[in-house]
Amino acid sequence: MLSLFNLAAQAPKGNMLSSLLMMVGVIVLMYFMMIRPQKKQQAKMKETMDALKVGDQIVTRSGVRGRIVKLDDVSFVLETGEQNTQIEFLRDALMYVVTPAQSHEENHDEVEEQEKQD
Repeated sequence: MLSLFNLAAQAPKGNMLSSLLMMVGVIVLMYFMMIRPQKKQQAKMKETMDALKVGDQIVTRSGVRGRIVKLDDVSFVLETGEQNTQIEFLRDALMYVVTPAQSHEENHDEVEEQEKQD
């Protein structure tokens, strides 16, 4: 039994170094594959939220579509429907801004494409 411990203690240090390098490599790979794209996406979404203005056509995360009629630091009021119903949402509810030249399908396809790339 003691001889097994002695053999383990005498194991070459190269194995430990290669294991450490492998762990560092996995962590670096995780950063570039998961964390970095997510940070880019968050920065882009923050930029979009900061650029919001009254009159923008938007879609919320819950799928409500409408025009912004009031805007402040924390929330916005969305006017939607034929009866011009106004609903207040937090800024985090924003999914994307619809530009007049894009239809809903084109914008949805673009969002899915960006998610696949990130």
